[in-house]
Amino acid sequence: MNARFRVATVASLLLLIAIPTVGQTTSAQAVRTEGGCRLATRTTAGAPYSALQENTHSQTLADGTHIESKEQTYQFYRDSQGRQRTEMKQHYFAPTGEQVEFVRNIMIIDPVACVEYNLLVSEHVALRQTYAPNEMTPEEQSNAVKQQAHATPNELRHETSTERLGTDTIEGLAVEGKRITTTYPVGSLGNDRPIVVTNEIWRMSLEPKLIVLSKHSDPRLGETTERLTNFQPGEPAPTLFQVPSDYQIKDPPYK
Repeated sequence: MNARFRVATVASLLLLIAIPTVGQTTSAQAVRTEGGCRLATRTTAGAPYSALQENTHSQTLADGTHIESKEQTYQFYRDSQGRQRTEMKQHYFAPTGEQVEFVRNIMIIDPVACVEYNLLVSEHVALRQTYAPNEMTPEEQSNAVKQQAHATPNELRHETSTERLGTDTIEGLAVEGKRITTTYPVGSLGNDRPIVVTNEIWRMSLEPKLIVLSKHSDPRLGETTERLTNFQPGEPAPTLFQVPSDYQIKDPPYK
């Protein structure tokens, strides 16, 4: 794998890890080290756990053909200090039609040491990124760019509403639900009719308040479901947040 592809891989994976809603938490206090490591904004301390997130996608084509497939699978681990490990598993269709799963990348975020690693499993290489105190993370940099974008005219702005769905039990966990509906008016995306996108989110009622189930429905793309399973409270093994001894650690610029 060449340097350009590796850098692109890091950026794309950071984006992918920021996107999944299942497994995210909002109420636990973020870890802060002396000097203020900004990686703490991407994870939280307290309520350690491990869990599996499965993403599936379904879509019905114009001719009525229905397609359903498993997209990514994420294995999450988080300790009481806010260290986080995410194993990203990809899927592909074998010639037999069976979906095959393999671990592609492992991301380790350590807000205590203020460092993150992208482990390229097939190459046994760990791409390391160390942050100085208060240095912006990629997500913060992206948000800053978005805030500088030109304002959208009022008549083309999308409208968002939120509906509370009450309480339920999913995967044996007490959850609270809400549905967020976003409507894009005619002409805002080149559309001649309004486009309605919905996000249904079910979050644990108690700490660590993870999102257990999320359904994203978009008429342009179909429906994506993210479900958290195998939730296990408790401290994961410390070795999960360390780079294996047989991996070569590389610092930027990656070559």
